Amino acid sequence: MTALSSVHRVTRYRPMALWIDTLCIPVAPHLKEYRKLAIRLLGQTFYDAKVVLVLDRELCSVESQKVSDLELGIRIVSGGWMKRLWTLQEAALSIESKSSLGKMYFQMGDGPVRWNKLLHTFQHMPSKPSSKPLPHPRKPTALASTVEEIKRGLLFGLWVEDSITSRLPSVSDLKPWGWDTQLQRLARAVQNRTTSKSEDEAICLASLAGFDLSNILSVQTAEERMQHFYLLLRDIPTAIIFVQLPIFMTLDHIPTPNMKNAPFRWAPRSLLLHLTEVMNVHFAYEAQRFAEAEYRMYGICEPDGLHIEQEGFVFQLEDTILYPTCVFEDADSKEQYCLTWYGTALGSFHREVALIFETTICSKVAIVHIEKRCSRENGIELYATILGHGSVIVQEEPVHGELVKGILTPFNQKWCLT
Repeated sequence: MTALSSVHRVTRYRPMALWIDTLCIPVAPHLKEYRKLAIRLLGQTFYDAKVVLVLDRELCSVESQKVSDLELGIRIVSGGWMKRLWTLQEAALSIESKSSLGKMYFQMGDGPVRWNKLLHTFQHMPSKPSSKPLPHPRKPTALASTVEEIKRGLLFGLWVEDSITSRLPSVSDLKPWGWDTQLQRLARAVQNRTTSKSEDEAICLASLAGFDLSNILSVQTAEERMQHFYLLLRDIPTAIIFVQLPIFMTLDHIPTPNMKNAPFRWAPRSLLLHLTEVMNVHFAYEAQRFAEAEYRMYGICEPDGLHIEQEGFVFQLEDTILYPTCVFEDADSKEQYCLTWYGTALGSFHREVALIFETTICSKVAIVHIEKRCSRENGIELYATILGHGSVIVQEEPVHGELVKGILTPFNQKWCLT
């Protein structure tokens, strides 16, 4: 506040507005509508701000002139401010500013430091000169370090710089581009961030995507809000259904990070997952992208489920038993294949079961049960629920006797995942 007072004197005491979320967003029950209004306009608030100043207790204890830019970058990347979900919105909207240099500042012990988004460097603006300036680093000698050590040091510096850039994207960086859908870009941006209120996630994500928040704010639970968020996204990478779940699912027990209620059981409850889960989506996406057949890469999220077009295999028996490793046969071509699913016990199903292939028949698969069939103008659409995941390879040695049989679907078979 002392620093702000000095700024106020420089501006000859002209009116100066100050917005702090914790002070300006009402929390009283009788001000609920004003709270919704403040949250709905929060994105515009940061976008229109002249300057965005990050106040973090850890950073405020560091004198920026006494540490290197590398150390400063490490402190920011590993600090608490960078781990919160809502601060992503503050960063993205301030970096999106009309100013080519950006308007995001980090308050340090000796004054603010600006992150220059063009040069990827810090610009120090100390309120007082340092009593002990940072000494220039000594030139390394052959006795002090090896070439490999120097190279590692340089690469580490580049990694820190890249981490800041990727963790502080602009709103434009979060829009769909090239092969990436908006879901993928948002999922990458929120990695390693958390929120104490799960119901806030959909609000923050939708605001970053530039969506109208009215529908999301009209419901209360985190799951309902995420459902509205997926409907607003609409374009969902088909690869999302091939993310491997922990163990095999049954209709009564679904140990999964996905939602529990139809028609969104295919959708993650949260995008605040571990990096490995997001990479699973990316790996599945790349597998489809570089496959020989031209697959429809995106599904359409609608109120009745996720509509996709993908090749599959429908088992003929309604009472199907799938062992952890089992052989099945295509009734038309008589080709045999080996299915290995990622489970711990056999699965017995009294309903029609099918496989949806990630690419061709010899690939990863989603194991589903078919709920119903609906006639469309250009074919039959199968409504299905995901039970688990596995992989299929060609059975080299033919197996004789009773086999699970079925038929291949067209490569553009229509499915609706619920």
